[in-house]
Amino acid sequence: MTMKHVLQHFGLHTAPFSRAVTDAALLRHKSFEEAQARILFALEAKTPALLTADPGVGKSTLIAAISDSLDAAR
Repeated sequence: MTMKHVLQHFGLHTAPFSRAVTDAALLRHKSFEEAQARILFALEAKTPALLTADPGVGKSTLIAAISDSLDAAR
């Protein structure tokens, strides 16, 4: 069964639980900015980093925002 079949079965046009959040829709509060800065620091320093938080608070959204901001040529 493909995603197309699932969408048609339930009468949907797009995946219901997409993680894609546009830059304009992000709530860039202090803790988001701090977590982003710490992850970027770890990447630049080539050191491990651990991101933990309660379910549903935006870990995947944060990582996606960081990934989108990286230079693909590097």
